[in-house]
Amino acid sequence: MSICSKPKLLMLDEPTSGMGIDDIPIMTQLISDLGRDHTVLLIEHNMSIVMSISQRITVMSHGQ
Repeated sequence: MSICSKPKLLMLDEPTSGMGIDDIPIMTQLISDLGRDHTVLLIEHNMSIVMSISQRITVMSHGQ
């Protein structure tokens, strides 16, 4: 729903959580495509996903 309103910032918290192995590549491609026209803030524990779609990465450790 939030994508339809064309936000300047799209915040995604664990967007692949609970997805099956076949669905994750579809979601990562969608996020990558959205990143061309939107700023995307992605919270994700799976670093291979983060590395595959991110242009800039900040890692928080113990809340810092």
